Amino acid sequence: MILSDPKGIPRTREEMKWAVDTGYIIPAFKDKDEITVEMLLDYVDLKLDWYTPSVNAIMFISFIRLCIGEEPENLNPKAHYFFVDCMFQSEEVKPYYQVRNMDFDTLKGNTLILSTREFSKSTILAYMILYMADQGEMPGFGKVNFGMYVSDRMDGNVKTTMRTIEDLYLGSKYLQSRFEWTHFTDSAIEMIRKPRTKQEIKAYNDHMSKKGAREDGVPGRMKRRFKVQGLGSSGGRGSRSGLDRPQFAIFDDMVANEKDAYSKAVLSAIDSTIEADVGSSLSGEGHFQILIGTAYHTGDPVYKRVTEGTFLPVVFPKAEVQPHGDIYDEKTGELIKPAMTKEQFVSVWPDRHTFEKQRKEYEIAERAAKKGNTKKLKTLDQEYYVRVTSEHERLIQDKHIKWIDMQKIKDNGQDYSWYITTDYTTTANKGSDLSGQFIWAVDWMDRWYLVDLVLEKQTIQEQYGSTFKFSKKAKGWGGYINEVAVEIDGQQVLHLSGLQRFYDDNKETLILARQKPKLNEKVTWDGIKSRGNGDKLWRLHLVAERFYEGKVFFNRALKYFNRGMAELIDELKMTTGTEIKANHDDGLDCISQMALIDILVPQMPVKEQTSYNGIVFDPVYSSNKITDYDCYKCDETRGYFN
Repeated sequence: MILSDPKGIPRTREEMKWAVDTGYIIPAFKDKDEITVEMLLDYVDLKLDWYTPSVNAIMFISFIRLCIGEEPENLNPKAHYFFVDCMFQSEEVKPYYQVRNMDFDTLKGNTLILSTREFSKSTILAYMILYMADQGEMPGFGKVNFGMYVSDRMDGNVKTTMRTIEDLYLGSKYLQSRFEWTHFTDSAIEMIRKPRTKQEIKAYNDHMSKKGAREDGVPGRMKRRFKVQGLGSSGGRGSRSGLDRPQFAIFDDMVANEKDAYSKAVLSAIDSTIEADVGSSLSGEGHFQILIGTAYHTGDPVYKRVTEGTFLPVVFPKAEVQPHGDIYDEKTGELIKPAMTKEQFVSVWPDRHTFEKQRKEYEIAERAAKKGNTKKLKTLDQEYYVRVTSEHERLIQDKHIKWIDMQKIKDNGQDYSWYITTDYTTTANKGSDLSGQFIWAVDWMDRWYLVDLVLEKQTIQEQYGSTFKFSKKAKGWGGYINEVAVEIDGQQVLHLSGLQRFYDDNKETLILARQKPKLNEKVTWDGIKSRGNGDKLWRLHLVAERFYEGKVFFNRALKYFNRGMAELIDELKMTTGTEIKANHDDGLDCISQMALIDILVPQMPVKEQTSYNGIVFDPVYSSNKITDYDCYKCDETRGYFN
């Protein structure tokens, strides 16, 4: 089946049914055991056309309407139902995780929600607590009578949430008709339901018929009791309600602000609260956890639990893509990307966050950025589009990356110099480090073309094998020079002999790339030594200017269908001018290594000099009109589709 989305996301019911039936995985997630927030955002689905809300989710939204006593100001979007079904651990949301290569059944008790501001998540959360109190159970889990609400501090979010729940209760005739006793404080909520079942009603009537009987003496009354204990970001160890341990924990905005987000002491305390204090106090007979927050960087509690794979994540940015205007090349003035249209725009809450509102919001922030104030854009990216790194603070931005079709380069391989850059792992087994091998073509204008790459966990022999395959490919494309760059700092030098033996065993010649010499330096060694005292960011700055000049091109065919490219883009997105925030930097090393190689630029091909009607053959300008959808259709042959 050919999917309608160029990234390979199943969008319709028919597509999702096919994906589930065939075990299809979105290509960027295929065989990738470390999923990041950026990946989830790049492959987000806010339309949710394939999704049908569960009966429980519909009943919950109806419960909110009963509590309010009228229709809400804005209609609930489909994303709200999905949000609820994620907390309910409903089977209806399972396909979302299956096609993203996540184990729904194992992780469904731990739900992580990353959402934009103005998504009403706090309101939904407050009603969720009232719903559990009213029903005495949590759909998808079972009976509940005691849990914990944990936030940044007692006098902040905890107090606000407790008082919000009290206000909702006091403002609702329906809720007041459902409970016989309530008690609200700044740190806790206790509620006792009125008798509902025949057994409860009989016990109540029998007891109250006695002279002088009181409601608090009704047998079995405590089984109708529900309690939520509020906690700050420290504490919670050994929490109990009578003999009961908490059956659930809701962690909401544990990091108070950006300052705390970069405090190691604060983050350590939060991790201890989640894992040791609260986690160890939960009922061993069964419990669930819901973690809601905004990720500030890759090491904060929310982001880390996504990459560790310990929580089941879902992201709700304000829109799938910001409603940008025309984007032009800063140097040439060429239109890179036309302005987004209303038809292309996908909002998380169409009734509230309209195209017109968000477009205006974006334009105001962009104007401020042109005057030197990028704070508004950073806030938009982080608070509303849930991006850890703002597009405008990245060292290499999306507009600097040129995607083109490279088939004509492969067909004319003799006109290019070919280089393989590497970042080898030194562990014999597949450990936590990635191994990278990138194959590049260099043309007579000294432009670099990333034709193919491998960026994944590999054994030592597997990574040598990948390099060898790339070397054979370059020869097959007619490349007249084919050099392999190998770093020789520290233990890396051992790769020289290991790689040489691999080539010898396959009866092939290995040509090692030489170091680009400094001024008045004579290079007499094989291999590449790090420059800049091994500072990875410093080395990346060496090649950033080439991206700005439009001299680096990526293979369009890899854009959505190569897991190594997905990792590389993630690393680029997580790199600012002053910091590498990504969990891995192996792909960045493979890029920056090109700046350390003594590259031999080929001569201008004869056909360039005698081109038809004076039109020079140029892979950049002869093939960059191919659309993402065209590329997607071509990739049917890569084996990802039936």
